[in-house]
Amino acid sequence: MMLLSRLALALLSVLALAKILPGYVEQVFPRDYETVLIAYSADQERLIFKHYRGGNWSYSDDRGNRLTEDEMRAALPFAHIRELERLGRLPDEVAGWPFDPEAAARHGTRMRLTPRQLDKPDFSLYTLMESVPGVKGLETPPDLFRMTDRIEFIDAASNRIDEDKSRRFSRALAAAGFTHPARLVGDNASTLKSYDNGALLVDAQWRVFHLWQVNGEPRVTRTDTILPPSVLAIRVLQPPSREYHGIVIFPDQLLLLDWENHIPHRLPLDGHRPAAESFSAEETPLHWEFSHARNETGVRKFVLADRQLNPLLRHTWHEGDADAGKRAIRANSMGLLFPFRLEFHIDENTQRSLYFSTFGAPWPATLAGIAAALCAYILWCRRRHGCLPHGLDLLFVLLTGWFGAITLAVLGPLMRRCPDLPISG
Repeated sequence: MMLLSRLALALLSVLALAKILPGYVEQVFPRDYETVLIAYSADQERLIFKHYRGGNWSYSDDRGNRLTEDEMRAALPFAHIRELERLGRLPDEVAGWPFDPEAAARHGTRMRLTPRQLDKPDFSLYTLMESVPGVKGLETPPDLFRMTDRIEFIDAASNRIDEDKSRRFSRALAAAGFTHPARLVGDNASTLKSYDNGALLVDAQWRVFHLWQVNGEPRVTRTDTILPPSVLAIRVLQPPSREYHGIVIFPDQLLLLDWENHIPHRLPLDGHRPAAESFSAEETPLHWEFSHARNETGVRKFVLADRQLNPLLRHTWHEGDADAGKRAIRANSMGLLFPFRLEFHIDENTQRSLYFSTFGAPWPATLAGIAAALCAYILWCRRRHGCLPHGLDLLFVLLTGWFGAITLAVLGPLMRRCPDLPISG
């Protein structure tokens, strides 16, 4: 029993060190890596790079030319409509398309998706707004709904179930063929949008349903789209162009559900992993621009697609040799010191899981660090206690590296080997 207690305490200490120590040590290494955003100038038929380093922006194109901020804006009129309008520099046409600010804004959808957004706490309570709000505009509804063996609306003020509304909406879902329990629910609780697009529901058969509240009554669309069980999440979109209802997220791909029939269309991304990479999309009247990158890699992939999502151009940006060298030094040093790190991701209210990750160091560096921790702990035991550590202690350090060596040096060994140690196993 004593051994289990000491082992539990040692493991908790290792987890605490794995969370705290790497963050402090990382501050020794410079973090002023270059970040690049990529866009396409349809009028000039070239890529535009927005470089960010140390709080400063600079601009260039794929031909190696440096650009001023004014030249960058002129090359990307769709992304800088408001600035160009204030300056009186809106173009007459772009790539043969007569420039219409209203049409450009209508086809100006922007999407952002990060891995942490997929790991937010799921309280299983969702919002369904009134889709025909009248002159008052969109308002936060007084209730939330949840999916159990039916759909239940809960009044936020009294925390009571609205039985009448729950029955009406449950009957509407049942009439449309919805099978409980729901696998996934996607809503959009923000009132900062031009219209409300309801909620997307995935039933027990993995079929997609679309639910709206229109004049207080349910309206349900049963789609022909059936998703595979590997789907991670579904999100409602509110595009001004009203071309797509939502986005479906898988471990290795993203799908858009079209406006007409909710048919899924795969985005033409190359090796994108939504659970590990950030993703962005920019729509213009002429094309789509997609970009995805993984933190700490110094690589960003860009895809230009036509309005039907067919790829037209692909580009992969790699950071310079200087930044790559700094990343390598940091990764090797951190991997030598720590075999892993622990993250809670609480900075964005994403608290569903604990994450163990490495630093991207080559395995010889990690093994060398573990060997150094073992040698240091053996020397510590010889000097402090006059004997070699127990095999269980060596195994503990072998699995946890310097975290385990520090823990056992402070708390004492897990198992008694020397007769003068005041602990029992």
